[in-house]
Amino acid sequence: MLLSIVTINYNNLPGLKRTLESIPQVLTDKWEWIVIDGASIDGSLEFLKEYTGKLDCFISEPDKGLYDAMNKGLSQSKGEFVWFLNSGDILYEESTFKIIFDILIQGDFDFIYGDAQYINTENVPIGLMSKMKPQKFPQRLSLKSFRYGMSVCHQSMIVRKDFCSPYSLDYRYASDIDWSLNVLKKNPKTYNINGVIAGFEEGGTSTQSMRLAMRERFNIFVNHFGWIKTLWYHLWIVIRRIGLKFKSN
Repeated sequence: MLLSIVTINYNNLPGLKRTLESIPQVLTDKWEWIVIDGASIDGSLEFLKEYTGKLDCFISEPDKGLYDAMNKGLSQSKGEFVWFLNSGDILYEESTFKIIFDILIQGDFDFIYGDAQYINTENVPIGLMSKMKPQKFPQRLSLKSFRYGMSVCHQSMIVRKDFCSPYSLDYRYASDIDWSLNVLKKNPKTYNINGVIAGFEEGGTSTQSMRLAMRERFNIFVNHFGWIKTLWYHLWIVIRRIGLKFKSN
């Protein structure tokens, strides 16, 4: 098996449908689909039971949160590469799917990445991550590329499983950043497809959750880069955000 697509869902039936419908049924002998559901009660379970013919693994049970569910998906995956595309997120264009497999089949790379299109819950595009983030989108990806923040969307990363460690459950909101940094510390050979891989659904995160996420994110960067560098990097982020806001006005 070449690729494992892992989808995490909890009470997001409309988003789940969009995700499952976005992946074309081509090259089906080269990929598997794993869905981990957190015991949803919104009709997701019933929908997934009807969809099981297209799923290689389906688990619905209570979990300890998003990253616990993602660890379950990672442990179930049999592919050489893993791609997390959670409910509400989509493959942005069908043609990209074949491009991804052309690269995977070559077997020369460990980490394939691209841009992401932010979308709302109605699937309406909001803007490209590369244009909306203060960090520059990396043409060549390395650990250094993430020193100012997550410059590549997690949904636009396809990573060789040998480079993947479990997600830390010490973080509730930002463990994907910690995970990505741990992958990049292993110096994977990366490939930029120079296009959009995924549509990333923006959620309605509360102000309190945003603050907690920012605190986690800061602690993660301290753990990986140290206090002095983290303070300097975050000062740069603030200055660039102000600059982008001034430019947009």
